[in-house]
Amino acid sequence: MIWSNESLWKKAVLYGTLAMEQDRDNELFPLWMAFTVELVGRATLAHVHPSLLADPSAGEHVLYACGIGAPERPKSIPVKTVFDRCKVILPAFEETERVQCMALIDRRNAELHSGELAFAQFRTPMWLAGVFRACGAMAEFQGRTLAELFGKEHAAAASEMIAAADAELRKQVLSRIGGAKSAFQAVEAAGVTTAPVVQPAVSSRTASKALCPACGATGRIDGDVIGASEPKMGGDTIYCDLHILPTGFSCTTCGLKLASHKEMDVAGLGGQYTKAEYQDPAQFYGMTYLEPDYGND
Repeated sequence: MIWSNESLWKKAVLYGTLAMEQDRDNELFPLWMAFTVELVGRATLAHVHPSLLADPSAGEHVLYACGIGAPERPKSIPVKTVFDRCKVILPAFEETERVQCMALIDRRNAELHSGELAFAQFRTPMWLAGVFRACGAMAEFQGRTLAELFGKEHAAAASEMIAAADAELRKQVLSRIGGAKSAFQAVEAAGVTTAPVVQPAVSSRTASKALCPACGATGRIDGDVIGASEPKMGGDTIYCDLHILPTGFSCTTCGLKLASHKEMDVAGLGGQYTKAEYQDPAQFYGMTYLEPDYGND
């Protein structure tokens, strides 16, 4: 099958090899890397099931992905949907990785479908570490490595770039926390009277609370659902436990904001948490209550 994990991964390795053979200032380098990252993304979805790659607009494509039938031209989902789905199924593939991959893909499309020289000023500091990180996360999800994709020497260099980017991120986050803490302490020391701070609401499906690492007040955590337990009966309701990966934090007291799981992990707020989601049994089982029909007999 053309959408099997193995065939997509082998093609990704082929393109990855071609990319590594290019001079880093050569415009062919980001072009081959764009082909590589798309194929790694498609291989990631195929690792779960090839049907995740099938265009849902026609049943024959989904059936083909399930090993049934053979349409003349199997149609797959667009690359934007590939990375949107990777973000859902793969916790390590965050919005930052999705945006970085799509930035590379958008330039590839501009290069291929317009007169623009899209890669002319697209220097590696602008994108390479992020793409390596994304490829590493997707490869690991499949039980593979960057070394298998790009070769040992190139993978070692990629790991160094990722480590350097992580160190820079850590430096930025700690600096932001320190700045928010200093500003908050300065306001307290000045005795400035401010309006009472409204505690963050946590009524949304994934929201929770945590102490702010800058000022110690209660802040709001938001996250993405990465799994759920089987439905359980509790009294007269049905509920399940949602497993949530924190992806954002905000504090209304000092104004600190963290915008990704990586940033929250630096701040010590990166642990997954669980939240119960309740549902009415009638709603859960799709039951509809009909009013009695009076006066028609």
